[in-house]
Amino acid sequence: MHNTSDPQGSLFVTPPSKASLQPPKSPNGAVTRQLPLPFTESEHHARETRNAAFNRPRSPQLIAISNLVREARNQGLIRDEIAEKLGRPVHGICGSVLTLLRDGELVETMERRPTRWRSPAAVIVHRDFAGKGAM
Repeated sequence: MHNTSDPQGSLFVTPPSKASLQPPKSPNGAVTRQLPLPFTESEHHARETRNAAFNRPRSPQLIAISNLVREARNQGLIRDEIAEKLGRPVHGICGSVLTLLRDGELVETMERRPTRWRSPAAVIVHRDFAGKGAM
């Protein structure tokens, strides 16, 4: 926005007033903001986004981890064993394991088993074998 008081046009831009930088206020004085979409449209968009995320194909790593833990049956696996079998570092599989735990496909048991470094780690079983005890 150029200064309109200079007929030849100024190189200086008129700074916006403080009032234009403030969020709009409702008649009762409360600060308001304008939503980009009417609520019903944004709710519809959120539902579509949620459904698309739920229906997206699973990553090969999620499938591989789920299959490994299912094959371990009641014995289960610790994260260190999963990483070793997949040839990945432990930090490379922890996010996927967490996703499967949150989805309820895998379950952490109260059992602990030592890692390669002798620290205790939670045993993870597939939901099909949860609560059935070790065999």
